[in-house]
Amino acid sequence: MERYSGWLTAEKEEGKVSKKTILEHSFHICLPSAPGTSATKVQTTPGSVTAPGVPLSNLNVTDVSPNSLRVTWSAPPSTFHTFSLQYRDPKSSATPGEIRVPGTERSVNVMGLNPGTEYDLKLSGETPDGIHSAPVATKASTAPAAAPPEKEKPTLGSLSVSEVTDSSARLLWDIPTGNFDSFLIQYKDAEGKQRALPMDASSREATIADLVPSRKYKFNLYGLIGRKRLGPVSTEIVTAPVASEQGEKVELAALPSLGELVASEITTDSVRLSWSVPSGSFDSFVVQFKDAEGRPHSLPVEGVFREVIVPNLSPSHRYRFNLYGVANRKRLGPVTKDVVTASSPERPGEDRAVQPSLGELSTSDASSNSVRLSWTVRSGRFDSFQVQFKDAEGKPRALPVEGDSREVTVPNLSPSTRYKFNLYGVSGKQRYGPISAEALTAASVVSPEGRIPIQPSLGELSVSDVTSDSVILSWTVPTGSFDSFLVHFKDTEGKVQMLPVEGVFRTVTVPNLAPSHRYKFNLYGVSGRKRSGPISTDATTAATVTSPEVTTERVPVQPSLEQLAVSDITSDSLRLSWIVRTGNFDSFLVHYKEPEGKSQSLPVEGPFRTVTVQNLEPSQKYKFNLYGISGNKRLGPLSVDAVTGQQKLN
Repeated sequence: MERYSGWLTAEKEEGKVSKKTILEHSFHICLPSAPGTSATKVQTTPGSVTAPGVPLSNLNVTDVSPNSLRVTWSAPPSTFHTFSLQYRDPKSSATPGEIRVPGTERSVNVMGLNPGTEYDLKLSGETPDGIHSAPVATKASTAPAAAPPEKEKPTLGSLSVSEVTDSSARLLWDIPTGNFDSFLIQYKDAEGKQRALPMDASSREATIADLVPSRKYKFNLYGLIGRKRLGPVSTEIVTAPVASEQGEKVELAALPSLGELVASEITTDSVRLSWSVPSGSFDSFVVQFKDAEGRPHSLPVEGVFREVIVPNLSPSHRYRFNLYGVANRKRLGPVTKDVVTASSPERPGEDRAVQPSLGELSTSDASSNSVRLSWTVRSGRFDSFQVQFKDAEGKPRALPVEGDSREVTVPNLSPSTRYKFNLYGVSGKQRYGPISAEALTAASVVSPEGRIPIQPSLGELSVSDVTSDSVILSWTVPTGSFDSFLVHFKDTEGKVQMLPVEGVFRTVTVPNLAPSHRYKFNLYGVSGRKRSGPISTDATTAATVTSPEVTTERVPVQPSLEQLAVSDITSDSLRLSWIVRTGNFDSFLVHYKEPEGKSQSLPVEGPFRTVTVQNLEPSQKYKFNLYGISGNKRLGPLSVDAVTGQQKLN
């Protein structure tokens, strides 16, 4: 194009080409396109010549990063219909890239560049009449790639032992620095055979079962990083002897043990887990795993069952499930199973050949450090999405999102800062978009002096509703908020018991206590990895009440439910609460159906009286059924209807 334009200019100056000759010429050219896309053919029409007297100027480059440049320029207002910026690496044979922007713009961000590379930049403008301006050019280099931060080297701390019995021991350890991928405990059994017990990265304790009384054991703990093993740290114990009060030999009952954990019926949002118990029996089981956002979840299972369906999972995501068995208030395990959920199938009638296009991008749930983005897809399907924005220091950030997703929470933002988010859809090697939305993060919560964030603190711990086998603990949080709470107390045998409580609650029922026994309860607040407290209180359970005329064993009170209520309704969640009028339940089960008719089940542990139901659809009517489970009997349901709120749009 430059040679042709130069030829016309030279010929015209020498008087060899008439105005008619220039206007009669029309031809095709190929403009360079963005990497990964095909070249765009543009046909110039008669009269598409360089615009005289319409200069472009001040072509500058700012906001240089390893992968992007910001290009700015000057031009007379209301003159150009579009601008075209071409960029290329002169040392590369790759096709040059091109970005087109509206004529109202005076800047553009060039993304996806290579670090430490010099680029040739050329800008031209096109008027509404199709007349092209003379191009202006410059050179600019991206910043060199930043060196990756050095990871803190993980180290093993001390290994200690507690709660040693005739058949088990509890190991505890700490990690002073860094993180391990997993742990391995090794020891020799009574027959001298080597035993190995793998533990996940979040574990800091393990109960070793199937030990022999009055025997010395040495335990070695290793930390694993990839294929590298660090350690060991070691400790030794001697298990307690077993004898009757008369000194006679005691016949030991079969110790409970867990068999293999098996996964089946794997779908896009659920998996069935089943297991065996080779010996003994358990009072209950607990399945633990982390969701797609890294949040831990616990799913309790009664001891008579050997399988459970884990619901509300994400498609195409790898999960690690840990199964623990609970017997005599002691937790054994875990046995572990890794599962990848199925990918989302294409909707009926959906055609991948349809040209994909993006709909609208909206923001919601803005906090001081995060914002939720939601978007629609007008047609077709995308393989993935990418969210781009600049942080508080002006550095460009990119957040990849799977193609089946329609929302994402952007974390690690700064308080009281306005952000502009650009969403791109990726199909094959082609990128579509962006669609954009802006959001202002909330101000951070500060102390009355306005200098530092308020630290969470615990207030007073009190006791109410004392019965022969339970108490209700209540507490206050004067400032800040905690992620969770932990109640510690000792049972009648002097063993420490722990009861976790979610951070939104301020009360908890402590069940399975002994009559006429004095307990001391310690409450800790957990924020991140920091534990505050404790605050303490004492309580003595009531004596077992019997009728003066009757000396036989008292009949347990039949548990009953009443008053299921809904509160805190948002576009995608709500809170259910209920009352247990008499007795106690082992657990609860909430049933409801999604808009597509698929049934969902949400288990709730027995001490709780509220639960938050998440991942609901906006502006939808739901019917919730609550069942109470006592032993092998299911009572209920209580029912309530609720309509979720409308989705927030900016």
